Amino acid sequence: MSDPTHELENFGTGGIMVTPLPPSEVRRQGNRRRTRRYASVMVAAAAVIAAVVVPVAVLNHDDGGARPPAPVSTPARRPR
Repeated sequence: MSDPTHELENFGTGGIMVTPLPPSEVRRQGNRRRTRRYASVMVAAAAVIAAVVVPVAVLNHDDGGARPPAPVSTPARRPR
């Protein structure tokens, strides 16, 4: 069984060679990630607004004026 500390001592040497992406590709991927995040935030905001507006609209639903308006009482005038 090999010693894991020996593997860590040689961690920086050898192994898989990694070629970094060109800057244009890094930028393209970052833009795509930002666009997805922005779109998901907008969809979530629209869902929250709909979750608030729909119940309020249902509770305040008017039946088209089938009920007569409530009578308005005015205070009696006092004679001078």
